[in-house]
Amino acid sequence: MGRGDLSELLDERRLRGPMGVRRHLGPQLSALVVNDDQGRAQAAIEYCCQRWGGACDALLPMDPNAASIPEPWSLTIDGAVPVSIYTGQANQEMRKIGEIDVLPGDPWTVEPLLSILAGRSAGKENRPKVSVALPPSDHPWFLGYLAALGSWPLTPDPGLLERGGLRADIGFDALVEISRETVANPSGSDLLDRLRAFTSSPPTRAATWLLAPRPSPSRTSLELDLPDVAASFDKAVARNIVVVYTPGSILDLCLLWDLRAAHGLPDGLPLGVPASTDVVSTVSQWQSSFAYAPIGFGDTGFCLVSASVSPEELASIAAGLMGNWRVARPVDVIQPLRPPARPSTDTAVFDGGVAHVAAASPADRDLVSGRPSRYGVLELNSQFELLNQALPPIRSLLRDSLSSGFSGGGYEAKPRRLDDIVEIQWPSGWLVLESAIRDRGLVARPSKPGRTAAALLRALGSLDELEWLIDRPLLDRLYVLGERRGISWFRRRAADLARTAAAAGDDERLAAIERQLLALTARPFENEQHDVTFGTLKSDLRSRQAAREWLRWAEGKGLLVRGGQFVCQNCGLVSWQAIGELGPALSCRGCGQALVDPFGEENLTFRYRASELLLGAIETDSLPHAYALRWFAGAFDRSFGMASRLYGGYPGVEILDPEGTVVAEVDVLLLGADGSLVPGEVKRHGSGLTQGDLDKLDDVAARLGSPWSFVATTDWFASCPPIWQEASRRAEAPRVVLTGEFLLEPYPIVLLGPDRFGIQTTDDQAVADHHKAFCDRIEHRHKWQRAIRVPGRLDLDDGD
Repeated sequence: MGRGDLSELLDERRLRGPMGVRRHLGPQLSALVVNDDQGRAQAAIEYCCQRWGGACDALLPMDPNAASIPEPWSLTIDGAVPVSIYTGQANQEMRKIGEIDVLPGDPWTVEPLLSILAGRSAGKENRPKVSVALPPSDHPWFLGYLAALGSWPLTPDPGLLERGGLRADIGFDALVEISRETVANPSGSDLLDRLRAFTSSPPTRAATWLLAPRPSPSRTSLELDLPDVAASFDKAVARNIVVVYTPGSILDLCLLWDLRAAHGLPDGLPLGVPASTDVVSTVSQWQSSFAYAPIGFGDTGFCLVSASVSPEELASIAAGLMGNWRVARPVDVIQPLRPPARPSTDTAVFDGGVAHVAAASPADRDLVSGRPSRYGVLELNSQFELLNQALPPIRSLLRDSLSSGFSGGGYEAKPRRLDDIVEIQWPSGWLVLESAIRDRGLVARPSKPGRTAAALLRALGSLDELEWLIDRPLLDRLYVLGERRGISWFRRRAADLARTAAAAGDDERLAAIERQLLALTARPFENEQHDVTFGTLKSDLRSRQAAREWLRWAEGKGLLVRGGQFVCQNCGLVSWQAIGELGPALSCRGCGQALVDPFGEENLTFRYRASELLLGAIETDSLPHAYALRWFAGAFDRSFGMASRLYGGYPGVEILDPEGTVVAEVDVLLLGADGSLVPGEVKRHGSGLTQGDLDKLDDVAARLGSPWSFVATTDWFASCPPIWQEASRRAEAPRVVLTGEFLLEPYPIVLLGPDRFGIQTTDDQAVADHHKAFCDRIEHRHKWQRAIRVPGRLDLDDGD
């Protein structure tokens, strides 16, 4: 459960020590403007296919003079800053759309594909084979082939030849073994066969030669685990998308091109089929040829989309197809593009969030070293991200210039040479969370309970350590240790007075008073603080060994302080002192007299009190906040080598408007790997939840644009009033309810099924079994720890 290093806690800590990093060396993402002319669109694709990685550049169907990027096409470059848009019109002046440069002419690079091919194939007989195959330009299948296979012109682009240091009269046949073909009988099966050919590559595949595709990550990772919430298309159907296009439609051409680029140029779907043909037959043939990507263990989802064909027509087509088909809009499936790159791993030693690492791997340097070069300046980026922990797509984190900075899920450096050592940085967790909130036009700061809970978690060192506290009786014992003596009597007496005052029948006022009394906490003075003995803990935890193991852990983590209690023989004051204060001479704190024999003739009985760390967490009622963060970290933990869907969270955040006014206080705020924010209201006791709390939670969820929210308590569901049942919501703006059945679970997981977050109830026998299981785990924990130190030995004596 969890990552084991407290990385889920998004506080001000900066990375320190050796960390595994993944390096992506490759070109920068560009976007090309295309208009309604099919010939100009084909020329743009031909240019892209001559650039290293250019087959993953975005195509934007827009007016070159437009003041903004129209939706949904703006989504293709969302989060890719810096990115440049090229209009292909050299007579225009450079301008900006927001922070994005709009440049005249074509994308400029000193690393064209042709120079790479020339450097690697010089003097070699087995040159790469490229097949340029398209139907006639007036054939219905022309756009489908062009978007999937790409194209090359008859001669290389003169500008690319110059930048690659090649002769102006050189042809493609001098660099590759090229074949050209006019496809006489185009079809869906013929297109699929050409994508899957082993003997040659289409121009799109050639443009990414020796580069690995980087499919776009899901934009809504946390949303999918909620019941009755329609999963987003990009995750539910993955790349299983068919574009039904109108022949000649540039909008459909750009849609299909951008979808294939977003999914890494696969040898199957997404593919396009002309609306004027037998769409059902073609798509069914693709399904039977397994051109799709299976998803999970359930039914694989598919969708039809088009920029020109009506949803009603698409629905009619979907009705004739086998399988789980749905109809999507372009905005549902378009995703941010990421340029292909050469991946490698390295070890970076961080100090205060800063490390220095090689810009390229030895294999990268060997690849590019033999290429022709005219300018000697690289236009390659080195992007670094932590293994299995990319940064969420947060606009406020992105750099706004061509210099190094955060971009595309990691830190991007601009090396001048491939043998450079570059400096990389990684932001603190709080900076990432704060930036995500800043994207919503709001400001964040840790609340007092949040700072207290964060300090407790840092002392524990890992969310996993909370496994030592997931027991309701033990938690109740800790609450007693953090209270003043007599506070329980005060609550009972005040409740009696409130009931007498409410004899007129004002039930709501009575309920409000009782909630306030139950939530009342008061930090104890030293002479009013509760303590506990080993014998008490032995009774609580059912065995001497369990009590011994738990006390050893609690003292080691700084939750309890060991000391002794004595009575002054002069004034009768009962005092307690920590073991570190005990010495040969003790004085009474009341009368100041020296104590000759403070402990008597019998053996000293150690008594344990809550430390300042634990007292602070109990005083601010923030201990359940830590439990909730622990549960979500486990429930959304990475599996099967995939990154966690939860980037992290913080157990107490104040949300402020730009003027500095606090508009909300969130008990636990989660940040998804997709950049989504999920707020939660956490209660020490279930009886403390009110409709006002739920209304405030809905308000802050709306301000943050949250896909869902949650309420949580460590009380069992049976102890919670009916409002907890009513708080569970599955429709619009879903709300999840988590009680002790979840937060006290030793190994948090999200079960498969139609209601993964459904309310759970625990009867008296299950509560007793839960306590017994906890005590057994504590009692036998030391055996497992010793067995780990001696591999294969599970029969070690426990030492009793």
